[in-house]
Amino acid sequence: MFKKFLSLSLVLFTFSTLLFNVSAQDSSLPPTFCFVASHCYKAESSCSNASQGSGHIAKLTIDPKDKPQPNSTVYVIEAISTETGQYYTSGNSKIDARYTYTIPGELGYIFEGLFREDGTTPINQTLVHTLRTDENGSLQTSEGDPVSALEWGDATPGNHERKWFGFSIADPQPTVDPNLGLGGQQQGEAEFDWVGAAKKCIGISWDPDGRVFDSQSLEPIPGTSVTLTKKRISGTFTFVNKFDPNDVPTGVLTNPYLTLEDGGFSFFVLDGTYKLTPQVAGYNFPSSLTLNPNYSKIYTNIYPLATGIEIVEKGGPQHRDIPVDSVGGQPTYFPIKMMEYSYQSDRISSVFIDGRVSHPLATINAYSVIPDSNNPEVKVRYKLAKTVKADKVGRFSLVIDQSAFDKNKSEIFGEVEVIKADFGLSASDTNSTPLVLKLNPILTYIEGDTSSQGKVLPGAKVELLLSSSTKPYYETVADSQGHFKIPSDNIPFMPYKLRYSSGGTVASVTTSKFVTDNSTNIKSKKTNLFYPQYSNPKINDSIKKSIVAYNKELNSSQNDSNVENSGNQGASGNIPSGPMTSQSTSKNLIFVVIVLVIAILLIGVGVLGVYLIKKKQDSSMK
Repeated sequence: MFKKFLSLSLVLFTFSTLLFNVSAQDSSLPPTFCFVASHCYKAESSCSNASQGSGHIAKLTIDPKDKPQPNSTVYVIEAISTETGQYYTSGNSKIDARYTYTIPGELGYIFEGLFREDGTTPINQTLVHTLRTDENGSLQTSEGDPVSALEWGDATPGNHERKWFGFSIADPQPTVDPNLGLGGQQQGEAEFDWVGAAKKCIGISWDPDGRVFDSQSLEPIPGTSVTLTKKRISGTFTFVNKFDPNDVPTGVLTNPYLTLEDGGFSFFVLDGTYKLTPQVAGYNFPSSLTLNPNYSKIYTNIYPLATGIEIVEKGGPQHRDIPVDSVGGQPTYFPIKMMEYSYQSDRISSVFIDGRVSHPLATINAYSVIPDSNNPEVKVRYKLAKTVKADKVGRFSLVIDQSAFDKNKSEIFGEVEVIKADFGLSASDTNSTPLVLKLNPILTYIEGDTSSQGKVLPGAKVELLLSSSTKPYYETVADSQGHFKIPSDNIPFMPYKLRYSSGGTVASVTTSKFVTDNSTNIKSKKTNLFYPQYSNPKINDSIKKSIVAYNKELNSSQNDSNVENSGNQGASGNIPSGPMTSQSTSKNLIFVVIVLVIAILLIGVGVLGVYLIKKKQDSSMK
């Protein structure tokens, strides 16, 4: 009997161990990570001596709690927000081509290099020669030398938010066919859970040194030429010349600086004493009128009234906001503009819009849309999904839960409306029309039929393309009825579109149009395009168990992020934490349940064992 008891105990222990191992291994998606970034012009950045004080270099480190996969190849990717969305680059054209990343030429982007912690030793990322991780997930060169930090340098004429992602690929398998898209390549590589990185990553910006604004309306003034001059040994102020290495060692400087719709300007220069001179037709500088009393809600270090005419630069940029008076002394107004934004999905059910508008403290409204009853191709505003307020430099962050939309009405996320703040003098504002940004939804799962002009395309080739790319991210083929599916594994977190090819017919289809074209089947089959369906059922089960808590966490984080930010870094630091957190919560719950089950089983076995032993003793006594 004791042998039976021991055997039963071993079986239960083995079963519980197996149960624990399966749960632990399959409860989360493969990891990716984001770099913790800090500006090198800040003293606290602890950058290398070569980079300290530079306005165009960021130090990148890895959070010990968010390491890449061990024994893997690591690529470093920069994400840049612009007025037309987010763009990505590795700094290497071949890596960018493989992963369908593009940087538009009009952005004026200059990649200055990726370096080791000393700021001088280059890391030349290529498809075959790049960073790696050791058995502990710590970063190292391809030769095996430990790397404690990286320094990334780049420049753009305008101010743009930047984030740095990393993804690690364990045991990469090169693609034989170079014409395959990223989705096809991913089949031989690790899945990239960009969402965990995207949501946890905190963006930084080459923030403006100041803004030129109307002293009465408090609106930023576009088209202002701001000239920087430097005090020489003789005591005179002369033009700062980017071609003079004594003035600008890097040779990267825009002087004079022409302000855009946000009125911002930036100069990253050596320590010294400087002056600013703004010039714009129809305005006087310096301001002599009494400032609108609401100015303190937005602007600081008023130049030159509160700061004096001379600017002493020492150890970092000096901030100056410059009021100017219209020639007639009346407030002037300008149309509001989206300066930059990023739009991405968590590949579960929510989308994130982080951006910056030209006007401070603007109201940001997010709306769902539905097809117009008279013309389904046209989308009309349906419901207000979320409202937030931009901070004093115009930054905002939105989280939209798409799972709450009414599938029977083909409701999707589709519009962001931006309304100027009222500073008490808006009655005379002739440019008060709200800005409306129209967006296509980022579907988490795709299932439907290929069609063009109402005609089904049997056997059509289906390509998924990033909105900013012409190279397919993923390819598949529709069946003889024109039906196809794309599981969540092969859907990016970025905006994308579809392209059908059949015979001589080529049709480009937005995700919004796809929903409209397939609305009847979506309703009849109750297909949920905003709920993930991965190829691995265990991943789906894990997501299903945690998605309710996950959405509660997102809404809580979103509410916290709507508090006005007072610093120059803006709202991007309030990006809510990602699904890895919710998956960790799910993993912890599973672990607790398993421990309880094991405890109950062991207690039961123990009680049974005691009973059997006692019964055997009683039998012996008889």
